[in-house]
Amino acid sequence: MDGVLIDSMELHFKIWKQLFSEYKVDFARKDFNRHFGTTNLETIQTVLGNKLTLKESLKLADKRQYLFEQQAITEAQLIPVAYQWLQFFFDCGIPQAIASSNAQHFIEAVVKHLDINDFFQALVSAEGLASKPDPAVFLESARRMKAQSSHCLVFEDAVVGVEGAKKAGMKCIAITTTNSASSLLKADLIISSFSDLTKAQLFNLATC
Repeated sequence: MDGVLIDSMELHFKIWKQLFSEYKVDFARKDFNRHFGTTNLETIQTVLGNKLTLKESLKLADKRQYLFEQQAITEAQLIPVAYQWLQFFFDCGIPQAIASSNAQHFIEAVVKHLDINDFFQALVSAEGLASKPDPAVFLESARRMKAQSSHCLVFEDAVVGVEGAKKAGMKCIAITTTNSASSLLKADLIISSFSDLTKAQLFNLATC
């Protein structure tokens, strides 16, 4: 969802940087890009290591999610041209799902705020599932859409997301809203924006 459907990267980065600065940890852009797509808890445990107990890490993860949601739920805007592609797939009768590392209630709130709920057959959170690059969230999305993995196409902006999609046996289009093209080379196709995507490219992916 983040970086593919909604433009929330700067807000994510600002909140992470603020939280980690309280522990005297400098969280740079390259660190953010590397961890983006994993859960809050995994990011905290990786960055802070043994500075916090599990209970403290969980509390910090909740705090981080709360800070982000308070701003993002009302400020979230669709990535340019994303709506047109949602409408295109919907008109073609192609099932769509959101597969996100975000909390379930947050996904639902943003979808409601943007009034795009009717496009999706499933809204799938990684809560209770292994986080990307594990393919669990993609496989669960396919299951809910009653689709074979090999018939699915994933749009991703995170390195771990692209890796998870490929592990799930799915085709993947990477969009460079968060990471550079050079770090997303495992994707089947790389675009800089949805305006660059063509129906011919989709057809080629579907038939190769």
